[in-house]
Amino acid sequence: GVRRDVSLAVAESVRWGAMEAVVKKAAAMLDGLAFESLYRGKGLKPGTKGMAFSMQLRAADRSLTDAEANDIRDTVVKALQAAFPGSELR
Repeated sequence: GVRRDVSLAVAESVRWGAMEAVVKKAAAMLDGLAFESLYRGKGLKPGTKGMAFSMQLRAADRSLTDAEANDIRDTVVKALQAAFPGSELR
């Protein structure tokens, strides 16, 4: 499998469970999903927090290329940004 990490600045009101649901719906070939960290403080806009997670991606019949894994990550980020307006990659 291939691992991709994502860190987003999101509104303080956003919960991991809501983000997790969006990721599971958006991520093709998701084999594992783990919350990594929560960050508040320096470098973030007021009213926001940083949330990071990792995705394990796997194709049943072959190895994923870096380009395929990056495309899946980008799709997930776009879905999260649509679901949680104002969220930004960190």
